[in-house]
Amino acid sequence: MATARSTLPPAGNDSIGPPEDAALFLREVAREKYGLLAGCLAAAAAALMFGIGWLAVRDDIAANRSVGLIVFEHYRFPLLLAGIAGVTVYALSSRLLDGPQVRRHGYALFFPPGHAGWPRFSELQADLARLGYRLSARQADRLPPAPVPDEATVAVGMLWICEANSSAPRAGLVLQLHTAHGEGCIEIADSSRGLYSELAMFLIVSLGERVPDLTCKEATSSLSAESWEWLKPQLPERPRALPPARG
Repeated sequence: MATARSTLPPAGNDSIGPPEDAALFLREVAREKYGLLAGCLAAAAAALMFGIGWLAVRDDIAANRSVGLIVFEHYRFPLLLAGIAGVTVYALSSRLLDGPQVRRHGYALFFPPGHAGWPRFSELQADLARLGYRLSARQADRLPPAPVPDEATVAVGMLWICEANSSAPRAGLVLQLHTAHGEGCIEIADSSRGLYSELAMFLIVSLGERVPDLTCKEATSSLSAESWEWLKPQLPERPRALPPARG
């Protein structure tokens, strides 16, 4: 999976250096990779339907011209067919090639600078597995992105977290903690189902139970951060947006 950095070092497991900005990484993940192909398919479909529409009205156009009339509705018909075909094929091909569209939002996290008691990702993974999640994570600030070692804490770098049963390949969330500065973020790319928006809240609660001084707020909010516990009343006992297990 490529990061948002434009110039990449040679392949290998060497760290990129300072952690990539999570929002930039998420924009790279969420962008449409097959937009040009979808556009070409849409153009071909539009041209085909324009030709079919023209064949349907050309005799009427010729007849009207023979008596000096121009009926604009005859010209609009093939253009309408072409427009409908182009838009429809672009939407369908984009969905098939790129998966569902995603929307982005996130949470800002705050904690005591230099905090050293971060849990391992495998601990959070186990917490969320009890709720039905099957999570995997990769270190997104390494090239190529590497699986997170079992002993690594969540402060190891920028983690790209995905749910195994999700059918949206461009959806997921990024957890990034800047421990020296006492701040971090969870950036979310979510499909209409809301899987990762709900997962982010469960993840913050799991973190907060181990880091009691953790505070958070929605990234776009102008309000002050509050204790992670404000999320708990908003969460159901079991995830509502979790998709059924595959196979």
